[in-house]
Amino acid sequence: MIVLPTFAARAQDEGAVEIHDNYFSPAELHVVEGATVTWTDLGGAHSVTSDDGISFDSSPACIAGLQCMATGDTFSHQFRTPETVTYHCRVHGAAMVGKVVVEAANTTTTSTTSSTTTTLESTTTSSDAGAQPGDDQRTGITQFPLPNLPSSRPVALPRSITHAQQEEDMRPWALLAIALAGTTTIAGVVLVRKGRVPFG
Repeated sequence: MIVLPTFAARAQDEGAVEIHDNYFSPAELHVVEGATVTWTDLGGAHSVTSDDGISFDSSPACIAGLQCMATGDTFSHQFRTPETVTYHCRVHGAAMVGKVVVEAANTTTTSTTSSTTTTLESTTTSSDAGAQPGDDQRTGITQFPLPNLPSSRPVALPRSITHAQQEEDMRPWALLAIALAGTTTIAGVVLVRKGRVPFG
């Protein structure tokens, strides 16, 4: 088995969120533990306040647009442990929310490529006590000797084999007969042409 470690698309080591009028961009950010997220105000009066009111708050005194973050202001917070934190803007309330998902720093995935191998193994018999000559000790298969046929007894052959042998025995005689007939014919033609065998 071959194990190839491959790292999944990790969350960002550092994160950045833009604050626009009425929304955060991105609304959901994934980072690894220990990452610092920085919010930059590109709109008007806003705040970055965790929903639990404890984790972080950019502007604790922000009320009705006063003492809040203004255009160009930034706020940063470091997330030290894996967690999911939701937050909102004090000015816009539930209409302007965001989320930070903090993942464990050692979260990786491995891709395993298994190679299929064919292994031939020889098995041995559990006991050699009853082993007999001819027994295959590697595979546990008993081999029996083939029966011996007495040489004095005639062995009947299948008809197809007997027929083939008879045809082979007749071939020399057939070839001899053809050769004689051919020779006789040629000799007769030669004699006729020389006029030695008159017809009529």
